[in-house]
Amino acid sequence: MKKAELTTETTISMIVLVLVFIALITLVIKLNSKVDNSYDEQICKLSVVANSRLNSPVTGETWSIKCPTRYHFFDLKFLTEESGERKKTYDYTEDPMKSDYIILEYLNCMKDTTITGTADLSKEEVCAIQNINAVIAQRHALCWEQFGRGDIPVFNQLESKRQCAVCSVYDFSKEMKRRFKNSYTADLLPTELTLDYYMRTRGPLGRNITWAQLTSDPLDHMAPPYYDYNFDESYASVFISNREDWITEKLGKITDFILEKLHIVKKGEEEESFLNTIEFLPESEVARECDVLVEQ
Repeated sequence: MKKAELTTETTISMIVLVLVFIALITLVIKLNSKVDNSYDEQICKLSVVANSRLNSPVTGETWSIKCPTRYHFFDLKFLTEESGERKKTYDYTEDPMKSDYIILEYLNCMKDTTITGTADLSKEEVCAIQNINAVIAQRHALCWEQFGRGDIPVFNQLESKRQCAVCSVYDFSKEMKRRFKNSYTADLLPTELTLDYYMRTRGPLGRNITWAQLTSDPLDHMAPPYYDYNFDESYASVFISNREDWITEKLGKITDFILEKLHIVKKGEEEESFLNTIEFLPESEVARECDVLVEQ
């Protein structure tokens, strides 16, 4: 077979594969959209892959991200998770045999005889906070994972500003705010029961890695994050796509380590660099950190 014929067949095969890829993603997303507009992990990841592969760095056309924000509402006796039209409440006191994994940390904590109450908190309150730590850790890690852990170009590639996707929002009930007022977990609990300790010592079952390692972005080696929350505020896990000019402005210069982590997007004959990061921060600070909120 001639070389030209092989090249033609290869080209046709690649075109067919791309068309099939686009058709499958379109079908899955459309089917999901007909059901509801709530979060679905697989739909989200598919849409991110499509956004990364099919966005145009020339025209600025973008493939829609289908990763709606999930809202978590915490109380001492239950937690509620809401996304789109889907809303579910999980009661800490329900039958353990019928309970969901999202309250598993609470149940395990209550069984753990080495964990007790403190001078100011009952064991039930301590375990409720531990469960909050677990949910935040898992959702924060999923945020980073669903966007390729920062390794792929996403969003509008012609946009020169910081673009963000708010993955999860965490808020506390009036009862918790009244009970703990303007306190952080570090103010109420021994170190080994705080969110920061949980992030740095715990991780997914069966994997030799911590939640902090799973969510580490390229800027963390310069200023490692400290994880904690104040019960009087709401918080968010935010994925951010930063352009090179912002990085230079923030750091003054780009170190060799950062340089290795930069990703290049070609715009015709021009190139632009970007760096993806993830932040756990008060919801009130999202507007300051993000120039553009991506439609999810």
